[in-house]
Amino acid sequence: KSNLQALWADLAVAKPQTVILLIDLRIIEDPADAKRKVERFVASFQGDFPGAKVVVSGSVVPASIAGLLPTNSTAHIPREEYKLWRALSSTPDFKEVLFGDYGVVSPEYSDFEMEPEYISSRAAPKVFYTYSDSFFIARGRRFKTHKFRQYFDISDVIVNELFFRLRTPHYSYGEQYIHERSYKAPARSKRTGNPGTWIKSSTAAHITFVVNNI
Repeated sequence: KSNLQALWADLAVAKPQTVILLIDLRIIEDPADAKRKVERFVASFQGDFPGAKVVVSGSVVPASIAGLLPTNSTAHIPREEYKLWRALSSTPDFKEVLFGDYGVVSPEYSDFEMEPEYISSRAAPKVFYTYSDSFFIARGRRFKTHKFRQYFDISDVIVNELFFRLRTPHYSYGEQYIHERSYKAPARSKRTGNPGTWIKSSTAAHITFVVNNI
C-alpha cells in the first residue's frame, strides 16, 4: 500500500485521463483461492484508490504443454481465467472489473533461440481453439518422425467439432486458416503451416471470440 501511495502521488501530478491496475495471476492453479485473493485485494484497493479501472488477467497454459496433455491426443481444458472473471463481474462489488488473458500463449513463454534440428527432434505440433469457457487442444507427435503434415490431421479434427464457429472460414482469420488446411476446403492448402503461423491464427480466432463474447 505504501508503494501505491507513492505512485498515486506521482500520478496526481501527471493527471492521466485513465488509470488501469492490472492484476496478473500468471498460472491459475487454484481458482477458488485466486478468486478470494482478487476480491480481497480489489475491495481494499478501490477503497483506498477510487476511480481506477481494474483488469484481472491469468491463464491455465503452463510453460510446457506436456503439463496439460500427452502427445498424439486432444483435451478440453477449462479457461479458469474467464470463469474467474465471470464470477467476479456477476457480483455488484466487482461488476466493473475488466477481463484480461494471455490468449493461447503461456505466461511462462520464453522466446529463446533453438537450433532447427533440435526443434524437429523434440517439438510436436500443438493447436489451441477457444470455445465457450474452454480450450480445445490438439497435440501431435514429434516433427522429426511424423512431419508437419500432422497439421492437416489436426485441422480435420477441429472443423468437425460442433463448436467450430459457423462451420465456415469466414468467422475470423483463424477459422479461415484452419478451414483452408482441412478436408473441407475446396482445395486443401499445400502449406501445412508451422508453430509460429499456428500461434498467429489461433490467437486471431481467440481474440475474435473473446471480443464477441464479452
